[in-house]
Amino acid sequence: MLAFALLAGCVPGGRANPGASAGAPSAAELPVIQAAQALFAGMEARDTAALRRLFTADARIVSVRVQPGSEPVVQTRPMADFVASVGRSTEVLRERMWDPRVEVEGEMATLWAPYDFHQGARFTHCGIDAFDFVRSGGAWKIVALTYTVRTTGCETPPATRE
Repeated sequence: MLAFALLAGCVPGGRANPGASAGAPSAAELPVIQAAQALFAGMEARDTAALRRLFTADARIVSVRVQPGSEPVVQTRPMADFVASVGRSTEVLRERMWDPRVEVEGEMATLWAPYDFHQGARFTHCGIDAFDFVRSGGAWKIVALTYTVRTTGCETPPATRE
């Protein structure tokens, strides 16, 4: 039973509320997780039209690059710049998250999850993704995506994500 509980917490869609028991995401959490996964699918397909539909028009992307022994470097850019950079990529972009924690309050939601990122077959970095969503026209739209970028101290994703 303990092994099952530990595995359930490792699979995508593991219980999304901190402190909650492991299990499937709630009906309110699942669409938020699916919206984040849609971003990763759009990046992998380099589908810029699909990516633009996932964001609000004025969405911002914020990266926090962490290098040992240095101050973090914070970069903010508009969603349009992010989408254009994905479209210009010549390699497959693969991002995976696990153990998402989701909070939903009416028409807003947040999702926080560890992730890893690969360009082609090459691992490039890992970190934490923090999404802010609003529900618009019945769909969850990304208002802001803030993420850390690390190349050391990376978590190994659960085996179920491989």
